[in-house]
Amino acid sequence: MDDKTLMHVKVDYREGIQGKKELLGMELAVLKMLEALKEYHSLRIEELKTKMSINTKIRKVNAQINVLKKVIPDVKVPKKYKEPSVKKIIERKEKPVKKTYSTALERELQEIQEKLRVIDQKF
Repeated sequence: MDDKTLMHVKVDYREGIQGKKELLGMELAVLKMLEALKEYHSLRIEELKTKMSINTKIRKVNAQINVLKKVIPDVKVPKKYKEPSVKKIIERKEKPVKKTYSTALERELQEIQEKLRVIDQKF
């Protein structure tokens, strides 16, 4: 835009304050989304690492089972001596979710919340 085509729009004081308040609210929402995205990303990486380690352990166990199958002879047990198979339920322990928030994000969130409080107190 050239300097010759600039236009100015007059905004009422209350409209300006309301616009500023809405802008700060949007900034706050974006920062919260960014914070959640970073947390998701770190949890996803942790999940993938855990899956990889589990896969490695499963491969090792399968290899050991195959070796044992080759070494141990097959035994035929009569049906009357066989016990019914019982499925064991494995309890899953859930780890508490670690919060690894960026201190810069926290500081920026606090600043925006403080600005919103100051604007609210004026009205």
